[in-house]
Amino acid sequence: MKPLPLVGTITKVRPDFATYIWVDGPYDLGIEAPMYVQEKDREYVIDPVEGHPDVALLEGLVGRTIVNAEYSYKDGLKFATDDGTLYRVPPVEDFESWQVMGEDFYIGLPSNLLDPPEDD
Repeated sequence: MKPLPLVGTITKVRPDFATYIWVDGPYDLGIEAPMYVQEKDREYVIDPVEGHPDVALLEGLVGRTIVNAEYSYKDGLKFATDDGTLYRVPPVEDFESWQVMGEDFYIGLPSNLLDPPEDD
């Protein structure tokens, strides 16, 4: 797994046919595939592809802090919040299942696109 610069407190979540998560740092997260959530006592799936993800579960993310984020081409995106919850978004072959984006950085998989700015 490779580290991602996605850390900070979640300030806003917008569920739709994709899930967008805004963080108080320079980078934000877009998820277009099922997100597997592992809490201490249960596991569930938030699936924006279905068009009606569980809004209450997503709104519960606001105020939590992402403490670690990493990815691999094989396993997709994994991140953890300060309450010990783990989140996983596996790659989907047909489209980018997730994206981390900011003013100077973008990565989306599985297209193998890693596009930080290049020095001139």
